[in-house]
Amino acid sequence: MLYPHKNKLIVSEARSWLNTPFILQGRIKGSGIDCLGFVLEVASKFGIKIPKYDINYDIYDNQNLLETEFSRIFTKLETVEIGSIVVLRKGGYSHTGIVGDYMEHSKSLIHACMQTGKVVEHRLLPSMRPIAIFKI
Repeated sequence: MLYPHKNKLIVSEARSWLNTPFILQGRIKGSGIDCLGFVLEVASKFGIKIPKYDINYDIYDNQNLLETEFSRIFTKLETVEIGSIVVLRKGGYSHTGIVGDYMEHSKSLIHACMQTGKVVEHRLLPSMRPIAIFKI
């Protein structure tokens, strides 16, 4: 289990990015971010040294590069915890976000969403099964 106080700080930092526009390869709060950049920028606030990236992981999806790269930076977890990073399959592509706390003892997903064009938070549905989970 992650540390409850740190988890709340991670979720708070992730929520501070809400409504930031989705821009592929963006890395600036309030200006633009993509799903990978969002997770890496939040993690960087907690002392994680983040490598520079310039690859669109969706293009190389069948190679699971996103999960492989995260394994080099973060510690893998077995269960979804508040404040953890999840890697999901979404429409055949890899996608990532941070798990938040939600009403009624549920979990949420905070992520940069191409469909909505911004960073959003919504309930983490049972159908959204992570293929990998990491701790910051």
